[in-house]
Amino acid sequence: MYKCKDCGKQFIGGKRRDKSQVITDYVEGKQTLQQLASKYKVSERTIRRDLENMRFVRKKARCKEVTVQLDTTYWGRRFGLMVIKDALRNKILWHKYVCNETVSQYMEGISWLRSQGFKIYGAVIDGMRGLAQALYPIPVQMCQFHQILITRRYLTQEPELDASCELLNLVKSITQMDKESFIGAFNEWGEKYKDVLNERVHDKRLKRHTPPYMRPRLRSAYLSLKRNMTLLWKRRWWTCSSRKNSTEELKQAKKEVQTEKLKGAATTAATNIAESVGSLFGGGKMKALEHRNEDLQDRILELEEEARQREHQQAKQIQEIKNAYEQQNSKLSEFVDFVKRYFPYVEKLMPTIKFLRDTLNFGDAVIRKLCAFKDVSIKGELYSREFNQHFRADKTICSLKEDKDGNFSLNIDGVLHVSWFRRKKDEFMETLGLSIKNKYGMKL
Repeated sequence: MYKCKDCGKQFIGGKRRDKSQVITDYVEGKQTLQQLASKYKVSERTIRRDLENMRFVRKKARCKEVTVQLDTTYWGRRFGLMVIKDALRNKILWHKYVCNETVSQYMEGISWLRSQGFKIYGAVIDGMRGLAQALYPIPVQMCQFHQILITRRYLTQEPELDASCELLNLVKSITQMDKESFIGAFNEWGEKYKDVLNERVHDKRLKRHTPPYMRPRLRSAYLSLKRNMTLLWKRRWWTCSSRKNSTEELKQAKKEVQTEKLKGAATTAATNIAESVGSLFGGGKMKALEHRNEDLQDRILELEEEARQREHQQAKQIQEIKNAYEQQNSKLSEFVDFVKRYFPYVEKLMPTIKFLRDTLNFGDAVIRKLCAFKDVSIKGELYSREFNQHFRADKTICSLKEDKDGNFSLNIDGVLHVSWFRRKKDEFMETLGLSIKNKYGMKL
């Protein structure tokens, strides 16, 4: 309000600002407080007061058949505006204030649009992990402008390596190339610089099982392009209104789908989409969370590759050990079969050898002589398990004899070892003055 100093009449000077337009410019136009203050010729405090006292009323779109663009713009680290926009008409369809963007929040907006009767023919995203799978069956295209920014962030604006320079120039020309041409050039680059991509650090001081890659940022840029390749180009999206107004044009386009005319139109359409998406997402507003997610994704791919290499190496080592074991086992089986065929008595000697070694405590040299069916002279003491007693042996002759059943037993002084031990027991009792009553009893 102004007051005339001469007549004292009060009046309103200048054009009054529309407060609803202020909030619309702030939300939809993405203008700052300083820009709004300069536009309406007032102070930033006045603009801030208008924004605090006003609420934004979402205008319902008339056209319900849309191709949408999804992105989040941040002011600081913990405050952002999530937006779903009509790509053809440049209208904000849905928005939400968030601390960080998630797939579930984007799907909340998509669900709201469907509840309002919107029919979504396609979506343009910035490459957020998991968002393309969540939007299925809606056709999804990744923003080519964002792919250029991601690659440039890994390689820098002016890389020194020749491979990095060629890859950056190739990505910058993505909007001027069709799908087949770009994929062909990308595969040629990968084949040309295959050794550069897979080169690892050779340093013995590193204690890692698998050494790191020499150029991890170049690999990250390459893997990012390879991972998003299927999303960078999609078929052309048509709304119902477009189909109604251009039925004849659509039929003609189907007949010319393999011609250079259609390729040129597709290239122009991709360029326009990239420009519109670039203006929507904001070139210089890459989010810190997105950066960290991309780095983690690339690191996960590297770890998965290292794990596959370790698994392959372990499987190879296990197979080598298994082959060596089977070969050794085969040789052992052949040897055992050979021994059983030509030395059948060896198997029957095993229980006798165990008795000689464990019970009588015979040495290997004595056992070898006995197994050669030679007589061996023993001097010392022999243990009887039956009587739990040692008996003196002085120049006692031991030998192995085969019985009628083909089993081998130890003979001592020409008799079976059991009989020899019992005779020694009787002699011991006679020395004590004990008389033998019968085979099993005795009396004083």
